[in-house]
Amino acid sequence: MYESENDRIREILEKHEDQLKKEVLADTVAYTDAPDGAYVKEWTVNGERVTLAVKKRG
Repeated sequence: MYESENDRIREILEKHEDQLKKEVLADTVAYTDAPDGAYVKEWTVNGERVTLAVKKRG
């Protein structure tokens, strides 16, 4: 899972990273731009714009 561009959302994700990885079955959470081939979606969460991405390993 990847997140970039929103420091407030990043703080929240870092605080709950272990639980988040379990919920979405992620091996890692990276705070960088998504790599090529990732599924990227922009969201508005509690008024905050956030871009999240996931990429299947392998």
